Amino acid sequence: MLGDVVEHLAGLVLKPAPGTPAEASQVAASTLRSIAATVDERLGAGSLDGYAEAHLRDLSARIVRTLAAGIALPVEG
Repeated sequence: MLGDVVEHLAGLVLKPAPGTPAEASQVAASTLRSIAATVDERLGAGSLDGYAEAHLRDLSARIVRTLAAGIALPVEG
């Protein structure tokens, strides 16, 4: 479920639909940063089973790639 949220937010950051306000991309990126901080905190706390750890590491990697790629996008406004 969180993976679906991350995918939706990544879409707003990387390829927003025509007519999407720039603020939507900015809020999506900010939300991804917040999710990443929570994921990293949870990973640092340890005591996760293998499935949960793999899931969180995957989410973290997708967020990092999305935010890195989003930097290259022109700012509309």
